[in-house]
Amino acid sequence: MQSTEIRYFVGLDLGQRADPAAMAVCERQLVTGDFDHVYRAQRKRYQLGVRALERFHLGTSYLKVADRVRDVVEYLSQTGGVRVALDATGVGRPVVDMLEERGMAARLLPVIVTGGHNESYNKGSYSVPKMDLIDALRLAIDRGGIEFAAGMPQTKLLLEEFAAMRDRRTQDGGREIGARGKDHDDLVFAVMLGCWAARKTFPRDHKGRDVYMMWHV
Repeated sequence: MQSTEIRYFVGLDLGQRADPAAMAVCERQLVTGDFDHVYRAQRKRYQLGVRALERFHLGTSYLKVADRVRDVVEYLSQTGGVRVALDATGVGRPVVDMLEERGMAARLLPVIVTGGHNESYNKGSYSVPKMDLIDALRLAIDRGGIEFAAGMPQTKLLLEEFAAMRDRRTQDGGREIGARGKDHDDLVFAVMLGCWAARKTFPRDHKGRDVYMMWHV
């Protein structure tokens, strides 16, 4: 029987011709559950940790990416429920179809990244402003910080991507957020997608508030 206290959120950023695809696995589990004697209810506290990061070789076919995601989901689903949030902007829709055809034990959350201000849902996909993805990651950082295991091979690359992220104003007054120049931001966006999925499905306490998110590895 799967534990109801463990959930996995897989973020999948699909690469383009000049950018590799990347995957991040976040795990959420209950770590404390003390009793609130005032409200006579169990208070729950969760941890959300980045468990794995993977950057695919540039040029890896989407079929191979889909197969890899299926294998990861199959492994994770042995101990908890899984949700996969993937970038469906542009070429992403065919990959969604590939994953659905594999009959994975996971709920797929296709995300179309937009420059708008409001999130919406239409025909199986979420249209999500880029700032919402960034805010989901910032919220996690502000509520406890993110620690990455020293032995995780892609940690150094991820930190380099964080450092290369820039928030720029465009000529029309909008905002453009992403890597500068020839830098990549695929690992960052994979983590952002995982954070967004976790935040979207995060449990609430007995007063209806979001449960405190504490990050660890």
